[in-house]
Amino acid sequence: MNNNVYKIVLLTIGLILFGITLYVYRPVQNRYTRITVVGDSQTKVAPDTAQITFSVVTQNAQALNAQQENSKKAKPSSKRSKPRRKTLILKLKPAIIV
Repeated sequence: MNNNVYKIVLLTIGLILFGITLYVYRPVQNRYTRITVVGDSQTKVAPDTAQITFSVVTQNAQALNAQQENSKKAKPSSKRSKPRRKTLILKLKPAIIV
């Protein structure tokens, strides 16, 4: 009779271990779909803007006269380039002539 009890205990332990193994290694459903995309691209495009910087220096006794002369000197260069012209900095420096 001890032999039968021994077999039943071993069979029970084996079934429990088998059940635990099935539980641990059960298939897990993936709820998320993943798409991985990797790429690289290069392109060559002509520039659509250009920055041209120039200055006109005029000295005169009156600031208004110097400003008018600067405008006259700057007009020929603006005729060559049709796009809009923007004045960013206008400096008036008084020159002391001794």
